[in-house]
Amino acid sequence: MKFMKKYVGIGLVALLFAIVLTSFSLACSCMMTGTPAEHLGVFDAVFEGEVTEIEHNTRGVTDFYEIEFKVSRAWKGVTHDEIEIETSDSSASCGFNFVEGKKYIVYANDEEGRLTVNICSRTALVDDAREDLDYLNTVATIDLESGEEEENEPSFFRRIINFFRNLFN
Repeated sequence: MKFMKKYVGIGLVALLFAIVLTSFSLACSCMMTGTPAEHLGVFDAVFEGEVTEIEHNTRGVTDFYEIEFKVSRAWKGVTHDEIEIETSDSSASCGFNFVEGKKYIVYANDEEGRLTVNICSRTALVDDAREDLDYLNTVATIDLESGEEEENEPSFFRRIINFFRNLFN
């Protein structure tokens, strides 16, 4: 009996250890590094937009959200004023938690013809994306009607604001 208790105890410890390791391996882990300029170069689509609808869906065994945006400005990969992206429905799977009615700067990648977003990008609420907007305001935008790139020369007023922001930061 003592022999059996020893093996049952070892088995339970091994099972517990396996469960703990599995849960760690399934969790999302990333560290956002790089500047807005670097991320603009790496991601397939970069835009500013307001979330207009969030819908939960399943593809195979994968649960995800389809997020619809009303695009106000685009810097890369977006040529229409409405766009749909996808993100995992779980932050453990690196899903980004969008809120309907909020405005975001979005960095998305094309995965098999679908734009996807995760928490490892610089995607953020517009109110929290000051560094990104300071840079993106100096970059050409895409005209959402024609799909053509247009120069985005900051106005005199914008240049003065950026000068003083940089001076005091």
